[in-house]
Amino acid sequence: HLAMMIGKPFKGGVVGSIAPVQPDFGCVNIDSKTGIGSSGGDIAAVDTLAAWGKTVLAGVGVPQATVDAQIDSGTGTAKVIQAALAS
Repeated sequence: HLAMMIGKPFKGGVVGSIAPVQPDFGCVNIDSKTGIGSSGGDIAAVDTLAAWGKTVLAGVGVPQATVDAQIDSGTGTAKVIQAALAS
């Protein structure tokens, strides 16, 4: 998946990364503090879509408790990507 977010709540830049995943390419883990995609990130690749949803909700001012109640990744690593937020 890919998303472009525009507006005051969000920083400019790229979050995440792709890497060879047999038989093609796929996303990798993301470090929530830096936004860098790497094998050591604290957000599992499978949870990056849920993390994006949490980040958008946090960016538009939804309280953290509501964000966590509404989006459950199942594995528990989805969290707000702080590196994508302007403040």
